[in-house]
Amino acid sequence: MSVRLVSLLLLFATSELSAQDCRTAMTAPEVTAFIAGLDATAAVGSVWSDYTIANHPVVVISQPADTLLTPCAAIWRYRKPPVVVALSSRVRYSTPLYGMWNVDSITVPLGTGNSAVAGTLRRLPREAERALLDMGERRAVFLPVPLRLETLGAFGKTLQDMKVDVRTILLQLAVHESYHLHSQIPVWLGQATRYTWPAWDVQPDRQALAQRCYRDTPAVAAAHARELQLLIAAWDSLVRSPAATARSAALARARQFVEARRARYAMVDSIRISSPSGPVSCERAENLMELEEGAPQWMAYATLTAAGLMNEQTAGRSASEAFYVSGTFQLWILQRLLGRDAMRALSREITQASGPDSLVFARFSAVVTQR
Repeated sequence: MSVRLVSLLLLFATSELSAQDCRTAMTAPEVTAFIAGLDATAAVGSVWSDYTIANHPVVVISQPADTLLTPCAAIWRYRKPPVVVALSSRVRYSTPLYGMWNVDSITVPLGTGNSAVAGTLRRLPREAERALLDMGERRAVFLPVPLRLETLGAFGKTLQDMKVDVRTILLQLAVHESYHLHSQIPVWLGQATRYTWPAWDVQPDRQALAQRCYRDTPAVAAAHARELQLLIAAWDSLVRSPAATARSAALARARQFVEARRARYAMVDSIRISSPSGPVSCERAENLMELEEGAPQWMAYATLTAAGLMNEQTAGRSASEAFYVSGTFQLWILQRLLGRDAMRALSREITQASGPDSLVFARFSAVVTQR
């Protein structure tokens, strides 16, 4: 028997063993529970415009800490059996919690507004890419399952201390990041998209926004804290009781939130936040970020809640940047006041807006002040 034939037989045997190992890995309880959660999440359908994760694949990555062991992928698609693939190389994520794969060409110049976005995209091992391309897919979110919080340093310790449910975190990320990938990023990078997103949307300096518009002075910080308290109190009144008196109390607090926010905007009126399109006011910067990040955050919470995988009374009350929270809770309240169908219609209007003057806060303030 030739050396070449022996090598080929060994390669075939190793490949078959790796494939068997991966089929076993992808029946682990954490993986099957996560895939069941994806199925339940996809079954909810659209809560924001026409987007639903049911339209898109999610790649589950099982990557052992031991680098000598075979990493594996399972490609999930709604109402189809997962496709399990043994990988010949390890996976590099966009962050410790997720990755985004997008092989479509970038057709616009990369600059301050979109180069960082392009830099978050990652390649997958060739076996996973080949399988996705064979399915007709060119973009996918990929996630580590199981997710071991103890491997994430101080961040993981914080999550452990909060006693978070790891599956819920991963499901939120699947919806949130998939929306970025399939709705927003194609517009920012000049790629084909099936969903509407404003072409004029350009992200401001989010760190400067958080520092200067929320904490520029002690008075601004106190005003912002009070503002968020009023917003969350409005939601609590709505969600904890169906009574008309609770609705009235919620609307009163929501109107107070609107007044408090407008007062804060007057306090920071002279501040300008840098953006690729030029300096913008705190109001403009915050409104943009409530749309860019608050909407996907709310979408994930609302979808998981509808699937019975989260509790709407406890979801979304803290975040590293406050526009996640303020965007989320304005949308929670709007959906409760308007109903799901009207909320979807409103979200379509927002994503088709001709300019940034009629986004989440403008719609929210109009609704609560007219009731």
